[in-house]
Amino acid sequence: MAALSRITWPGLSQYPATYALKVALTVVLTLFVAFLFDLNHTYWALMTVPLIVRPEAGTMVWRSTARMAGTFAGGLAGFAIALCFAQSAPQAIAAMAVLLFLVGYLTRMESGIDAYGYATCGFTALVIVLDAQADPTQAWPLTLARLTETMIPIVCGFIVMLTVFPRTVSDNAGMAIQRARGAVRGLSQSVLAEGHLPSAAPEKDVIGAIGMVHTELRSLVYERSRKDWGRPWMANVAHELDRVAVSLTAVRFASEHAPDAAFDLERVTDARAQLRDLAGRILAEDPDAPTLLDMGDEAEALAARTHDSAMQNMGDLSVAVLEQALADLAGRLAALARATAFLKDARLARQRRPNAPRHAPSSRRYRDHLAAVQYGLRPAIMLIVVSALWLGTGWSSGNSLAMIVPALSLLLPTIVPRPVRVIAGKALALGLFAGLCISIGLMMALTHVEGFPALALLMGTTVFVIFYLCGSLQLLPLAIGSMIMMSIGLQPSNTPSFSPSTLFNVAASMALLPPAFIIAITVIFPEDHGWLSRHLRRGTTRLLRRTAAERGHMPRFAFFDEIIDMFTDYASGLDAEKPADARLIRRTRAALVAGLACDRLRNSATRLPPATAALIPGMRTALRDAVSGRTPNMTPFDRLRDAARDNSDRSTRICLLEAETLRPLIESGILSPFPQLSGAA
Repeated sequence: MAALSRITWPGLSQYPATYALKVALTVVLTLFVAFLFDLNHTYWALMTVPLIVRPEAGTMVWRSTARMAGTFAGGLAGFAIALCFAQSAPQAIAAMAVLLFLVGYLTRMESGIDAYGYATCGFTALVIVLDAQADPTQAWPLTLARLTETMIPIVCGFIVMLTVFPRTVSDNAGMAIQRARGAVRGLSQSVLAEGHLPSAAPEKDVIGAIGMVHTELRSLVYERSRKDWGRPWMANVAHELDRVAVSLTAVRFASEHAPDAAFDLERVTDARAQLRDLAGRILAEDPDAPTLLDMGDEAEALAARTHDSAMQNMGDLSVAVLEQALADLAGRLAALARATAFLKDARLARQRRPNAPRHAPSSRRYRDHLAAVQYGLRPAIMLIVVSALWLGTGWSSGNSLAMIVPALSLLLPTIVPRPVRVIAGKALALGLFAGLCISIGLMMALTHVEGFPALALLMGTTVFVIFYLCGSLQLLPLAIGSMIMMSIGLQPSNTPSFSPSTLFNVAASMALLPPAFIIAITVIFPEDHGWLSRHLRRGTTRLLRRTAAERGHMPRFAFFDEIIDMFTDYASGLDAEKPADARLIRRTRAALVAGLACDRLRNSATRLPPATAALIPGMRTALRDAVSGRTPNMTPFDRLRDAARDNSDRSTRICLLEAETLRPLIESGILSPFPQLSGAA
């Protein structure tokens, strides 16, 4: 309760009221259709509504599509298991545990709402298998009923969300882009400012903000019929923001390894000052398309001047590396300015930049197989434990708990962010209690009225109030808990038979649901600070080794997408103010820069003299050794320096700058997985 007391409740405003009205209308329309066809499991349809109806049309369509696909697959799997094992409860539960493991594994391997579809598959199969129990003849009717009563709220939601109150996810994507722009602007001002070097906190915030943009843009694909569809231009901005963030990190590390005298050089201080000014103007909220295009040209000219300066002043390699990093940043700012100009006015921007590329939102998932195994084992173990309690005690309502506990351990993590999942469990408990109180009141009121209009008015008003107060993502488990209790406790139908004893039996069973869910996520493979740290460390090592591999190396953009997804997932629970966490964040950011330098070195091999090109595999080997915690052999870097002194062609100089970008990251120990081998954080 102490955690819940810190939640900010919404004030009276149009946005939560509109969303609450959408949910209430969907519930009423769902009840009407279910009563029209005289369905037997109306509560299934009611429980689906809060899980699929979201404020934006694109998100709702994406979630509903995942729900339909998951329900269909789960229905077939559940029917097959019930048909084969329904006469033996232990065998049926063992088969379901295997299915839950497989579904949970696949859930962790996907991202966003796609993961929700896999979780729905496991939930649907659970419902069919446990409801069929010892009567296999009920398996097929239950499968048909589940498919039908899942489709009803989805169709009703489509009607309400897409026709009555359509709201585009473009608004959310636009706000996410603005937040990401603000985060990148803060990082740029910190990295390019005079004085001390920045901490790891801004870099962590930037990655999370950009990851949210890509998630919102994936929802926008379901609104493709819009005439002024802006998804490709938004995706361009998101990708360029990410590249600017990587370039800023490269500038940061180059600044750390440059001598103090470098910052007294007029050409370096001027370039930093101009970049700081350009970043502030490009990342501001008010520039129009012509201004952005002009600033893009200005940044491109600065990039050319700074790059030429780096090529001409190779006496001090650390200073030249810093200048080259500043030149790369200027080039990325130019690309960002032009991408933003297309978002502001595509027609005007196309006149000046006719060959601008179009990108798709990043959807590549970091495939952490160990985390996926743990994720799949959690609901399987909970099913076995709760089922053993149910079968061992003969508890009549135990099958409901055995059905919902593992299902929620699959479903809620795909809806609720990791940092607030324990709070979500507490909110779920409060929601169940609130749903019990609401159900008692509704049961008393409904005995004095007749007809569907009265039921619709009471249910619709109640749902409106619940989702008006608890419609935010943080409070959604509270609303879901209330709807679960109301749906199962009341079980409205054409021939109402409200039973207080049924309601209190359901309440007694559901009282164990929140603690069981909290135990599932905090005891069975808890995703705590230590878990996050281990997986972030292991993932950084694995991805950097793959991009530095001799054969079958990981392409650069795939590396960027996966390491950013991993960083967004695991670093969200780390505290950048703690030295150990700051070092892990710093290591992952250094891996981004090292991966980029490694890819550029590989690509430059075709333009180098054979003797020089032969040194590059040794540099990649040194990188793999460093990130694995072994002592790297730096001889190839020394030999490249000697070769550059004897050969002044442009390609060799560029290769030397890339190698010297990578060299201090290896020598300082930043990339080492062992803290004792790392440099200062």
